[in-house]
Amino acid sequence: MPPSQAQSPSKLETLAELTKIEFPNVLDRSGAENLLAYFCRELRVSTSFIYQEIVNLGDRLAIDKCETVRQDHGTEKLDGDLTRRFAEKRGLAFVQFSFTHPKGRYRGFGGLFFPTIPGYKLEYLPREQVETMRDLHRLTIAYFSNGCPPVIREQVNND
Repeated sequence: MPPSQAQSPSKLETLAELTKIEFPNVLDRSGAENLLAYFCRELRVSTSFIYQEIVNLGDRLAIDKCETVRQDHGTEKLDGDLTRRFAEKRGLAFVQFSFTHPKGRYRGFGGLFFPTIPGYKLEYLPREQVETMRDLHRLTIAYFSNGCPPVIREQVNND
């Protein structure tokens, strides 16, 4: 759905609507990381995530020795959490996320999903968590509307 047709974050009435964001374009790993950096910069959140990719080397069914080794990049996965600090009396919001794949594909990311406890209702979630998810919807619309602007990141060496 193009950003201009995306549902306004203030109109997200159900838990299913609030916990799913569909992107108008597919993002690769770099694009997904840039979107997270955009969230950090614009919403003052911190995030931790794990990126995984299945890579197959060789041909399991080959009988003869081969000159080259086949390399196949398979499914990729990016999951993590966002932490947002509110004013002292409001505390923290903690939101888990998983990047989702576009329909019929296992590479590239077509959206974000915020898992919740099955059977939960929107009114059971802490107000800060709901506000954060609505803000992430709003920022995602802005990010794609502005052409996915690059975010400058400072690399920290943890040696």
